Amino acid sequence: MTKKERFPLKMADGVEVRNIDDFKANFDIDLVTQYFFDGRLLTWLEDRYYDEEATEIKKLSPDDELLEQKLCKIFDKETPEEIARRERLNRLKKYTKDENILANVDKVAFDQEELADLLDEDAKEIFLCENRFVIPLRMKNKNYIGVGNAIAVIRSNEPVNFDKLNITFKNVAFDDDYQKILPKTTAKIKTKSKTKRR
Repeated sequence: MTKKERFPLKMADGVEVRNIDDFKANFDIDLVTQYFFDGRLLTWLEDRYYDEEATEIKKLSPDDELLEQKLCKIFDKETPEEIARRERLNRLKKYTKDENILANVDKVAFDQEELADLLDEDAKEIFLCENRFVIPLRMKNKNYIGVGNAIAVIRSNEPVNFDKLNITFKNVAFDDDYQKILPKTTAKIKTKSKTKRR
């Protein structure tokens, strides 16, 4: 009997995988999704009698918005979102061990772009981590909490009535330019120990 020709699947960096263990070790969701669409994934699984995985693949719809997540689940791999969240959590742990803050890692901004994303989502409580952040005064009803050496850049030529805007700051220092226009007592209260860390 003629031996069946079984093709490998090429993963990142040209690695050819011929068994499920190598497949999982070199799992690349973009390539796996591509192989799902062109049918090679199912053929590869069926040729090697990975019947359980093949059956699950047959249940998937190409139009499913959660296709990538379901492919990851079939092969017991983290989704790109889970990987990104884990990486953010590890980054946050460098600055705090506070369980409440760690549990709210999705509300943490590490830079201005992430702050903008949270503001677009209308987050009421935002954690500012170890960076300088321009605070838009038109975005009212916000509670900013600092992690590490967080600095709020306030673009105003006069002291701002944050109470009127319902904006609060905790463990956040104001930038030097804004501190210069504040009464000394207010600047001291707002910045506390943060001023000596710069």
